[in-house]
Amino acid sequence: MAQHASRPRRTRSPLRIIAILIGAVMLLFGASVAAGGGLMLAGQGIATDDDGYFEAPTERIESDGVAVISDEIDLDIESNDEEWFFNWLDVDVRLRVNGAGASNDVFVGIARTSDVAEYLSGASHSVLTDFDRGIPTYDNVDGSTSVDAPADQTFWVEQSSGSGEQEVRWEPRSGRWSVIVMNSDGSAGVDVDVDAGARSGAITPIGVTVLIFGSITTLAAIGLLVFGARRPRSPGSPGDDAAQPFTPAPTAPTAPVSPMPAPPTPVAPAWPVTPTGADSAHVLDDEGVDSEVADDGADEDEVADETDGEREDALLSSR
Repeated sequence: MAQHASRPRRTRSPLRIIAILIGAVMLLFGASVAAGGGLMLAGQGIATDDDGYFEAPTERIESDGVAVISDEIDLDIESNDEEWFFNWLDVDVRLRVNGAGASNDVFVGIARTSDVAEYLSGASHSVLTDFDRGIPTYDNVDGSTSVDAPADQTFWVEQSSGSGEQEVRWEPRSGRWSVIVMNSDGSAGVDVDVDAGARSGAITPIGVTVLIFGSITTLAAIGLLVFGARRPRSPGSPGDDAAQPFTPAPTAPTAPVSPMPAPPTPVAPAWPVTPTGADSAHVLDDEGVDSEVADDGADEDEVADETDGEREDALLSSR
């Protein structure tokens, strides 16, 4: 019975094990990064309005003074690199204000903090410091109950005033800034609804870059995992021609084959053989060789026939 030799067990090399470990880490990282880039792009498409702004919920702002101003917005940029990055972000802020009190004529403006402080010096106003679960927190400043009309001032970098909804759009730049909301005539008693939004022209490039980087990292991780998961070929495995010597197929045992007997060797007669019969006698006569011997042979045959006949008669008689 034929026996098959067992193949040696295949083991992973240290290089393949390291590839699996690195691939697993890269797969987790790459998938997370790609998902982040996809969410950025999806969020921009879903969570923004028709103009591409991310909007905050509308908030009610009110004060017994002549104005409500934001806390200082500090955007000091100290180096050219910071300025380049800030410009690359391409941030755009939008403010929409609607009168909600007795007066529907409102004013919204943006200016440097120092100019706003000088304008409101000695007048009552409120400084918006925080929003806690939609509830605004103020620092109130006492003073006079009227100031000059804000639209007459020249220090605003952005402003809008009038009846109904007022809107300003502002591209932030280096400096310290304040946003102010008040009645158009500068009177006390401010009551408005404010809707703030922002957009950035860098979100799409960032999202696409992050998505591509994460996808490439994920594909590279899959390649490492496939490389590490494949076991090396063992000697004699299919496809390994160099390590697979030719082995003849086993055959069933066969019975031994006996040698064929040799043909018998002809034996020469011990005495001369004289041809008999008419044909032989005829030939001898034609050749002229001892015809009398042939005749004697014929006589002997006749004697033998008679002797055989007598024996058969004697046998019948005895029965």
